[in-house]
Amino acid sequence: MKKTNLLAILACISLVFSSCNTEDDIALDSPNAKSLKSFEIKKDLSGKYYLDFDVNEGTKVDKFYNKETKTNELYLSSSDVNAKNNFSEEFGLNNSELKIGFVDMASTNSKSISIIDDNIVLAKGKSQGLKSYSVKSVEDGIYKLDFKVSNGISVDFTYNEDIDTYEIHLNNGKSSKKNFTKNFEKEAGKVLKIDFVNHYANSSSKSESLEAPRKPKIIIDTFGDNF
Repeated sequence: MKKTNLLAILACISLVFSSCNTEDDIALDSPNAKSLKSFEIKKDLSGKYYLDFDVNEGTKVDKFYNKETKTNELYLSSSDVNAKNNFSEEFGLNNSELKIGFVDMASTNSKSISIIDDNIVLAKGKSQGLKSYSVKSVEDGIYKLDFKVSNGISVDFTYNEDIDTYEIHLNNGKSSKKNFTKNFEKEAGKVLKIDFVNHYANSSSKSESLEAPRKPKIIIDTFGDNF
């Protein structure tokens, strides 16, 4: 009788472990599983752009430059080879624009980031209210913006409903802060747009009709059910 009970218990334990392994396999092979964990794109004090991103285990990264769309495309696919999970790439502007696309081959999830900014060489010598900044992806469609401004620059945050764009206004003025952090939420099915509006650039001009330059402009778009 005891032997029969022991066999029954072992059979149940075996069934539980088998069920767990099956569920793990399903989770890993799910078409909705994301290969990209997070990314951060940043412009340093020298004006150079860097992209840092993390991928899940078993993810291969292939880089390709699409000449037609002028996009730096990063293809993420599953691989049995043990590759690294952390990547860092330096990028330059192409005609004042940088485009980066993450294409997830294992799911329907893809992401694109576009930045419109002054060329590093052409911008040398010009006064700059914005010293450096970075945009980092956070879970659940939240993006964290960190940036640093020069002395004598005040900062205001607004949302322009006419063009569906978050605006960061940089003005001449006294401010006790140089470093700022703000989170932005990307709504499903909509493009997230963030513009730095440089009012200080027109402060020395006699014409008040000149529109304040909008640079850099940050545009984030996503494709797929989980974005």
